[in-house]
Amino acid sequence: MKQKNIFFATVILLLLFSSCGVTSKLTQAERAPAFYTENPPVSILVMPPINQTTNVEAKDFFYYTMNQCLGDSGYYVFPPLLSMQTLQNESAYDSELFINGDIAPFGGLFGADMLLFTTITKWYKHPILSRIDIEIKYELRTTKDNATVWHQNTQYSYKLTANMAGGGLIGLASFLIQKIANSVTTAITDYALVAWNCNKTSFINVPYGKYSKWFQADGDWKGLKDDLKFSTSALNHPYTSY
Repeated sequence: MKQKNIFFATVILLLLFSSCGVTSKLTQAERAPAFYTENPPVSILVMPPINQTTNVEAKDFFYYTMNQCLGDSGYYVFPPLLSMQTLQNESAYDSELFINGDIAPFGGLFGADMLLFTTITKWYKHPILSRIDIEIKYELRTTKDNATVWHQNTQYSYKLTANMAGGGLIGLASFLIQKIANSVTTAITDYALVAWNCNKTSFINVPYGKYSKWFQADGDWKGLKDDLKFSTSALNHPYTSY
């Protein structure tokens, strides 16, 4: 039964990689060897994202949607609300102060094996194209020796599909109506879902943790490249079943 589950997981993973078109020649164990030792990291503290965009809410969208995505990969992730309160009490809310520094104190304070740092470099909503473009960097570092054990640069586009039918004035009218409808739909888009979907796909590249049935069984799987580009549609969302 275990071999059967691993087989199906491998098939699903390969299908997802193929859809992104960025499968790496390196295996998971080659890209992230720290996860395949006798004492791999188990727990993760998600640090508040570093937001370099003009969308002030993007930070919260990503912060509160990473917890479940990493938990689904087999890690213990410290609850975001409790973590945020503790970080604020310790004046450690600004991740910019720690991303390049010594993070060992966080291991003592939380008991975390790793810290996840994220930097949102782009969140742009196209008013006409009905599309949101996001660029974000992920980095997992250990509190034991400050080493980076996993990183990912993601470019993600969330788009609404629009079908332009007919020609002439009828086609133009149909096009304008569709654009207006898309603008309204985009305005009420659940941006937390957009961030969650971006996180979920990016974390496909994280080796499975101790609490996953595929723990250390994915070492020879082909991982994603360090730079991931993908897009999804609001009308055809591939990850809403999770």
